[in-house]
Amino acid sequence: MKTGYLDSFRGWSGWAAAAGIRLAAWTMMNALCAIGFVGFLIFALGGFTPEGFFSHADNLSSRYLAAPTDARIQFHAMAGIALLFLFGIFGALRAGSLTKVFSSREIAQ
Repeated sequence: MKTGYLDSFRGWSGWAAAAGIRLAAWTMMNALCAIGFVGFLIFALGGFTPEGFFSHADNLSSRYLAAPTDARIQFHAMAGIALLFLFGIFGALRAGSLTKVFSSREIAQ
């Protein structure tokens, strides 16, 4: 009975699926760290109190809604760049765990 090709495909497809799930989880964790850090900064600006946090969030939202379209587009660009920068920082700090994503020894056969 010849099963070489089928077993080889099952091994590689399982490895690819597991590596894809691990890479997606690593990416999501970095994104959540970046978003959480922005929330922490707003919380710190509010003096680490819920009232201060919601006061700053209310101030930001009221100014955002009153801003013209060009200013909103500029804010989106700046916020996007800041989030990408934070994502890169957290990705660099977590680069050691990225090597485990593609190691075949970690994935059960």
